Amino acid sequence: MRAILLIAAASSACAFLPSAPLSPSLGLAKAAHTTLPLRSPARARHAVGPKMQVQEIADQAMTLAAYPQGLVDAVTAYMNLYVPLFKGLNLPPFMLHWFHALNMGVVLASMGTYGTILGWQIRQNPKSAGELAVGPNLGKTTSELHSTLMGAMGLIFFLGANGGLVLSLVQDKPIMQSTHFTSAMVGFALLAAQASLTTLFKGGNAKTARTAHAFLGSATMGVFLFHAYQGLQLGLEYSAPAIVASVQ
Repeated sequence: MRAILLIAAASSACAFLPSAPLSPSLGLAKAAHTTLPLRSPARARHAVGPKMQVQEIADQAMTLAAYPQGLVDAVTAYMNLYVPLFKGLNLPPFMLHWFHALNMGVVLASMGTYGTILGWQIRQNPKSAGELAVGPNLGKTTSELHSTLMGAMGLIFFLGANGGLVLSLVQDKPIMQSTHFTSAMVGFALLAAQASLTTLFKGGNAKTARTAHAFLGSATMGVFLFHAYQGLQLGLEYSAPAIVASVQ
């Protein structure tokens, strides 16, 4: 009788779980359609209490959507073209797990930070836009260097994203199922919006466009910082088995 009760309790609990398993750093379920349970207002208030972590909120939000399977298959097929090349390099486990993270982290910390500082310098002192930038300026004005740094950062991020997906497949890990991937897509969309706003700097709404560009730019950097945190979590999860094996 006790065993029957335990089985019944476990079965009823499973009814409130997503149809595909989620790891701590994976935000998207494999299933394209997930039925979420209804909650009473009291339980909803309790679930969003002060003890709920930012990671938990992000993971729950990401379960509401999944990328179309056709898109996932197409991207996976394209990235798989480069997998044999990378597997042939016989990269050590550390390089497989952290090469992408180290490269992207350096770009974000250097180019992204300096470019953001220059952008706010221009906003606070518009006259500085035509002056040589303070520090390493490469012979460019503050405005020119700001544009160069942010544009180069976006390009390197795009190339690095491709490399990160390929390295994931080399390790036989899924792609397009993590909060890390989705936050990258959000970041790229924000960078594109930022670039489009610069085309309005000489129009009748130049002041509004510049204000939006400044604050949206800071928000974009915030998204990429969150993206970096998610990448760190994902890297630790992927490298954990190798670390345990080396200790044993």
